[in-house]
This record gives sequence, structure tokens and C-alpha cells, in this order.
Amino acid sequence: MNTHAKHISVIILIIMVFLLRFSSSATAGAASGVALFLNSVLPALLPFFVCSCILIRLGTIQAVSKALSAFMRPFFSLGGESMPAFVIGAVSGYPNGARVTAELYSQNHLPAHDAGRTYLLSSLASPSFILSAVAASMLKKPGCGWVLMLSHLLSAVTVYRFWPQDRSCIDARVKTQAPQAQTQRPLRICLDSIRDAAVSLWSVGSFIILFSALVSVMQHTGILDAASHILAGVFRFLSLPASFWAALLTGVFELSTGCASLAALPFSPAVQLTAISFLLGFGGLCIFAQCAEYAQQLRLPLARLFIFKLLQGIVAALYCAVLLRLFPLSVSAFAAPAAHTYAYRPVPVYGIVFVTLTALVAALLADRSARRS
Repeated sequence: MNTHAKHISVIILIIMVFLLRFSSSATAGAASGVALFLNSVLPALLPFFVCSCILIRLGTIQAVSKALSAFMRPFFSLGGESMPAFVIGAVSGYPNGARVTAELYSQNHLPAHDAGRTYLLSSLASPSFILSAVAASMLKKPGCGWVLMLSHLLSAVTVYRFWPQDRSCIDARVKTQAPQAQTQRPLRICLDSIRDAAVSLWSVGSFIILFSALVSVMQHTGILDAASHILAGVFRFLSLPASFWAALLTGVFELSTGCASLAALPFSPAVQLTAISFLLGFGGLCIFAQCAEYAQQLRLPLARLFIFKLLQGIVAALYCAVLLRLFPLSVSAFAAPAAHTYAYRPVPVYGIVFVTLTALVAALLADRSARRS
């Protein structure tokens, strides 16, 4: 066992001891994680997971990639094959953009030299989470959603544009061969896509449950409070109390809980929105762990990905502060938010129906093409 493995083993053993010692808090946190996954994450992501799998396996991506290159190449220096990952990531949010990128690469639809930068560009929070869950339900101010959404998108594009290209990040197995034609029947493709989407989503749910339990234990043991007081002392020039740093640290571990905690604090809208913009850009360690599974498939260095997301969070906070200075929001317009209780309104039904019908039409066209050949 090397030194790196020993350090990880020690950390895991310490976590296990805390989970056993404070089992009641861990159980309560895990239960809240299960509720968050079943009530919010699963219904929001499952349709997009399934439909994106079907479209990739049918070869639809290959058919539209040339047309999309006219948009992706001038703006992002990427081929049209990257557009589906970017669109799906922007619509359905973490971690679907990373998953679609890995799927496109594994199916030989995405060139190796574009896979890493596509992963960075498509790691985004969903509009439904930002506009519905955060702005409308947590902050009780739907009008501030455009500030969060614009800051989030601008930060992703800005950091992406200035991020140095490193083609050595991708595995040396540069895939140059053309994608193989799909020989399976559409029904078989649909069934396999549903199975793979379910497996991927339960992996996401496992991370949510684990990090929810860890956050609950840290709150119960006072670790979070101690760390927040240290940060309040280090950044005393900001004049922010320990309660703010405790909520921010909660979001560093788990995004949804942290955003709800910040929204419940009696701070000005500028402070709340700037801090939440940072969390949306960074994503939190729970989401980072979910995306890391797909980064490993691309053999991307996790340290560089962590720095990218950290920079994205910082730039998002700066953009938010500038937008609020240019277009100030009325403080009195913010109603008192309810603490830790919010309803996640996922993607509208018509959006899910549209994506589903698109997948079915593509399946019928592929079946007709296969019969003719």
C-alpha cells in the first residue's frame, strides 16, 4: 500500500468512526438525503438521462454534429459533437453534462482532444434549480433568478475561454475511428438506456445520501461551527458572522442544503445572492464527487477540475456583485424565506414530452433506415 492509499484509508476510518459514534445524526442526515434524491433529483434527471442515452446510441449525434459545428467552432473552439453535451448539461444540470460527455467519448462520437474541454463547458447547474428552487422557493423572489442564471452562465464561459488547453489530460487512446453503426433494434436500445440511466442515477443518489449524513454529523459534533468561527476570524474584514460561514461551508459540501441555509439568514440580498452564486458555480463537493466518476472515464486530472470549478464559483460571485451594482434589487421586495423548506420544481412537463417525442421519432427513423439497408 502506497502513502496516498494509506492517507485515504485513515480518512475513511475516521469518517466511519464518526458515523458510528453519532449514528442518530448520521441516520437523520441520510434520511434527508434520501428525501432530496427521491423528491427532487430523481424526477428532474431521469427523463434526460434516458433520452440522452437513446439519442447517443441511435447515432443521432453523428447526424447533427456537422450542422452544429458552425456554432461551436467559432465560440468555443469545439466540434459540433460537443453541442449535445453542452445543451443537455445546461438544461438538466449537474451531473448530466459530464455523463453525456463521457458517453459520447465512449461511443466514439466525441474526439479525444475535445472531450476534456466539453466536460468543463457542460458542467452547469440547471435553470429549473436556479430559477424555481433557489430564486422562487428559497429566496421568495423569482425576479432575482435572472441575476443568478446570468452570473452562472457568464462565469462558465469566461473561465472556459481563459482556461489553458491541456490535451495530455485525455487518455492516450485517441479515438480516430468512425463510430460504428448501431445494429441493435430501437426497443433494445430503449431498454438498455433505461437500465443504464437508472444505474447512473442511483450512483448520484448514493453520493447525496453520504454527503447529507456527513454534513449532519459535522453540525452535531460542532466541527462545522468551529470551522465557521475560524473563517470568520480570517475574513474579519468582511464583517460577516460565523453563521454565514457555517451556511457557506454547508453548501461547499452539499449545494442544495447550503443554498437553503444562506437564503434563511437575515442578510441583504446582495450578500445572499453573491454567496449563492459562488456555490452554484463551484457546485459543492457532493456534485464534484458525482462528476468525478465520469472524469475518470476520460482520465481527466481531478485537481485541475477542482481548480476550474473553484474559479468558476469565484468569477460567478464577481459577476453577481457587478450585476447587482448595475441593476440593484429592492431589499424590501425580499420576503422572509422559510428555513430549509423548499419545493424543487423540476423541468416543465412539456419539456420532458418534447425530448421524449424527439427520442421516439429518432428511434422510428433509425428502425426504418435499418430495414431499408
